Amino acid sequence: MRGYLATIAFAALLPVGAAMAGAPTATPITNNGHPTFLLGLGVEFGDTTSSTPDVGITGKIISSDLSNHFVVGAGATYFPWSAGKPIGVDISAGFNATDFGVLGGYDFIRQKPELSAGFVPTESSSTTCPSGYSLSGGSCFADVSDRRRKRDIRHLATLSDGIRLYSFRYLWSDTVYVGVMAQDLLEDTRFRHAVLTDADGFYRVEYDKLDLVMVTLEQWLEHGLDAVVLGTRPAELLAPIAA
Repeated sequence: MRGYLATIAFAALLPVGAAMAGAPTATPITNNGHPTFLLGLGVEFGDTTSSTPDVGITGKIISSDLSNHFVVGAGATYFPWSAGKPIGVDISAGFNATDFGVLGGYDFIRQKPELSAGFVPTESSSTTCPSGYSLSGGSCFADVSDRRRKRDIRHLATLSDGIRLYSFRYLWSDTVYVGVMAQDLLEDTRFRHAVLTDADGFYRVEYDKLDLVMVTLEQWLEHGLDAVVLGTRPAELLAPIAA
């Protein structure tokens, strides 16, 4: 492990030696967001009979699942320790962070202002790409695994079943990735089923058919093989036999 980690670290320092080339691209898809939910705590103020605010468990439907996005919502809150009405219904507005939202509103049943915060399942980007493409710099680039579309290729490790892993850059990107080469897979009858040919004659690899994923160099340096292999891959095929 130490040997091939050192190899990738060296590869990351190599200068960019090839000019950018035309990349296979697709039109980005604008994600306008979808309604989702908030589950968390609600706090209401304004109770003249108590010096402490009422705290309850709240659930709300909110207008968008996009992170870093303003939202509106409506829902109900249960106040188990309240001396008054235990259920409130409110309309709120607020902001989604990453997997977290904060909203302020008014409870029409209990007639009090309410502040709510809790978990929201968010999407990180308002722009997505079609299947088989990755977003980079606002454009969708094909997840091509053809050696002819890559540069600065360095062999990192060979898994026990013979699959070779490399660090590389695409011709149109400076990001360093770790993955496979389609040409290698075509040489082995066990792996040919994972290779597709695009209309332009270049190869693409369906990584899930190999129980692998393509990752960035940073992910590889942080997690090693755990970043590349899926949990469905047999344990005896995880360890590298060469670097």
